[in-house]
Amino acid sequence: MRTIEDLRQRCVIDESDPDACWIFAPTRIYAPTHKGSDTLKAMEPRRASWVLKHGMKIKDGSCAFSTCGDPKCVNPDHIRAASPAVWGEHVAKTGALKGRPAKIAANRAIGRQRSRLTPEQVQEAMTSPETGKALAVRWGVSETTVSKARRGGAMAYASQTNPWAALMR
Repeated sequence: MRTIEDLRQRCVIDESDPDACWIFAPTRIYAPTHKGSDTLKAMEPRRASWVLKHGMKIKDGSCAFSTCGDPKCVNPDHIRAASPAVWGEHVAKTGALKGRPAKIAANRAIGRQRSRLTPEQVQEAMTSPETGKALAVRWGVSETTVSKARRGGAMAYASQTNPWAALMR
């Protein structure tokens, strides 16, 4: 797919609504990485839609998401490229994941898998008298990772048990 019109022709669109979502079913398409590029790269449809509209690739670490609420929409007017933090703010503001505990639990599990620190290391970071720099060198992670663990930013990796549960027996 080299143009937005190519993408549009492969979508299901309600023609009566000028701002309708463009519903695209496949999970991967081949599109140029930036304007004028002859090479096609497999990419996620929303990302491809953004690239085709703006003619440049999305910055590394950024994601493309639909602002209309339909995850299959690839209408370039509904697609935004931003950092995961901005996407998270969008999800929180719109309530897109509200009432979907399975999705939330899956996202937390993915975060734990990506974590470079184990729950034991997070506990050690919180209680150790060693400097953050020393712990970072020992574990092979950044000082920021250790700092985040120390201030409780890595709580998704800690045990989810209730500390008061034993008192209720």
